Amino acid sequence: IDTFTQKLIVTITEALYQGGMRCVVVRGMGAYAVGADLDQAWANAAMLEHSMKIVLLARQANLKI
Repeated sequence: IDTFTQKLIVTITEALYQGGMRCVVVRGMGAYAVGADLDQAWANAAMLEHSMKIVLLARQANLKI
């Protein structure tokens, strides 16, 4: 594994620990979700996508969140 990949893995792992081990968005690298199985990981990814949509709409409406 190259240095970039190692740093990416460390960054994602640290972010997941900070976020309660469900999902995380890494700037410039994408969104990552985990779960006990595929269904749970998929649900966590869907929750993240929904939350991001709410933030986007709130910003477009110039609301403080």
